[in-house]
Amino acid sequence: MTRFSTATQLRELPATSGGVRSVTRALSLLRVMATSERSEWSLFELCQATNLPKATAHRLLSTMLDDGFVEHAVTPGYYRLGLEAAIVGHASLERRKPELPVHRVLLGLSTRLRETAGIGVLSGTNAIAIARTHPSSPGRVDFARGAVFPAHMSCGGKVLLAALPHEEVVALYGGRRRLERYTSNTIGTVSELMRELEAVREQGYAIDDEEYVAGVRCLGVPIPSSLGPSRYNVGISAPAVRASLQQLRIASRILETAARELSVWFDAGMRPDLTA
Repeated sequence: MTRFSTATQLRELPATSGGVRSVTRALSLLRVMATSERSEWSLFELCQATNLPKATAHRLLSTMLDDGFVEHAVTPGYYRLGLEAAIVGHASLERRKPELPVHRVLLGLSTRLRETAGIGVLSGTNAIAIARTHPSSPGRVDFARGAVFPAHMSCGGKVLLAALPHEEVVALYGGRRRLERYTSNTIGTVSELMRELEAVREQGYAIDDEEYVAGVRCLGVPIPSSLGPSRYNVGISAPAVRASLQQLRIASRILETAARELSVWFDAGMRPDLTA
């Protein structure tokens, strides 16, 4: 029998009408297929991960196949995300491209620290990079704009989870106990994550200590907001050989200064700038 990590199991959400319920169910299938666990899914695996009846899942997949959001995978009987899903995702990222002043702050941060700097946003239990600026120095860490990271193993994800009330974080992880691990340093349980978030709230920054990729450390701080909990973070990524934990703690002060500068633009409403 196929076994699933709790990271991909979704609770079926209630809906008030047939139409909304169908959309919710279709989106649950897309969310599962968008996880980093695998690129191809069988109908049985998708039903197990979403708690959807086989007939319902098959009907929804057939509709999304016709519209290009899902396509048949190389393995017979398996499905994968279609190009239409990529087009919609890319359009969402383009609408969030930072204005030129934001890009300048990010560039200044990257130049000063001589490491890759970026801005991210939280989406459920994932962190998404919406802007990246790289230094000209060799040996840089390169995570592309649009990259998706499980929040529990990324500095940006942890710092934005820490900005939420404890009850909201618990609800996001929906009764899970174990979390997917990429390296030996990755947080492996929700209880461990909750302890980490308490420390992040106290110190004001989060560190990814080779938790997502071995040999890479990252530092993130929240971009303050007068409108409520922080929705964005700014951070840096660097090879572990030139970014000790102590160096990252010192660099957090530089990031906090940049975050305060960025908050003016984010509170005002970051608009697309096609010239950036």
